[in-house]
Amino acid sequence: MPTQPQVLSDLDFLLSAFRPKVDLMIAAMTARGFKLRVFETRRSRQRAHYLASIGKSKNGALSMHCLDAALDCVDAEKLWDNPAFFRALGEEAQKLKLTWGGDWDGNPLTKESFVDSPHVQAIPVHLQNRFRALRTAEERNLFIQRYYA
Repeated sequence: MPTQPQVLSDLDFLLSAFRPKVDLMIAAMTARGFKLRVFETRRSRQRAHYLASIGKSKNGALSMHCLDAALDCVDAEKLWDNPAFFRALGEEAQKLKLTWGGDWDGNPLTKESFVDSPHVQAIPVHLQNRFRALRTAEERNLFIQRYYA
């Protein structure tokens, strides 16, 4: 099995148009009594391919993490073993018009079937291909700003 590439979790990697929503989501989770840990933000292509190879990612290098438009959050104490945390994360993400990976359960609206409860991204699944076609961070930030307008 290949060596796992480094996990990057600095919020400063996120696109500037996405970051304020993430900060609000984290504050809301804290207000609800949860201690959130940002597990991953930016994802290298190597890590994306590694995760796809072990069945932990569906999109490989097409991941929104590789475009600085997604993050994975876990409970700081229970990590992935806290269903109440993930339900709250989904509720708070949706209030902010963010896309939560916990909804990816075969729902025809999301067109996803890979449930990813720690995952939150800036844009809905049906806009991903348009977003991926953008070449620069500036173009991606403008896209996000228009989506939230």
